[in-house]
Amino acid sequence: MSRFQDKVALVTGGASGIGLAVSQTLVRDGAKVVIGDINIDLAKKSAAAIGSRAVAIEFDQGDAKSVESAVAFAEETFGGLDLAVNAAAIQGPLGKILEMDPKSIENVYRVNTCGIAYCLLYELAALKRRGGGAIVNIASISGMRPTPGLGVYSASKTAVISLTNVAAAEYGPDNIRVNAISPGYVDTPLLDQRLDRKWIASITPSRRCGQPQDLADAICFMLSDDARQISGTNLQVDGGLIASFSIVPPDPE
Repeated sequence: MSRFQDKVALVTGGASGIGLAVSQTLVRDGAKVVIGDINIDLAKKSAAAIGSRAVAIEFDQGDAKSVESAVAFAEETFGGLDLAVNAAAIQGPLGKILEMDPKSIENVYRVNTCGIAYCLLYELAALKRRGGGAIVNIASISGMRPTPGLGVYSASKTAVISLTNVAAAEYGPDNIRVNAISPGYVDTPLLDQRLDRKWIASITPSRRCGQPQDLADAICFMLSDDARQISGTNLQVDGGLIASFSIVPPDPE
């Protein structure tokens, strides 16, 4: 039997990038998937390409009503919700703190931080009704080691890790596991197109830029029964990038 046979999953930001790779992998392994994405046309195309066990819904992660509707849609369409992957996110403009504007600050937090809180609010309730399940939130290594020029994004992803830990502690007794995945550089639409992929590979110990399927494989492991004792964990999937950071003193010569 496939590891997700007859499971129902909601994947936010599921029309492209990491979310799309997760949606494809879940369906291939037996799940039924609701793809929630703000780009509904792309979401419908992605769902159609995946097959009949995938459906699409227009979804704005920063809107609590939209999140509530997506969870309800999953329950009404497939009879419940077992799994959730919260992959929707925005980066916001690059710039130092004094170059930020209030609107962009609010928007990053609206989607990345408030949005994850909204997802947990409605997904946890649905999983409790189902008798348990698993959630994976997509954080970032920027939330572990803040990135100059992406201060608000970094802080928003730190909040995702914290929310993940709290949810895992509070709802473990309800047979619900909650984990986070922190990607490094991944070749997705969110990755700044000005960053050269060869340069990324050169600074990453694995000597490659991450691909969406790398993340999908890790996420689906965390959702599966193989990870049944893993909860409240933030898994780095960064090719060793964080581990390679160090402060090297100048050569005395």
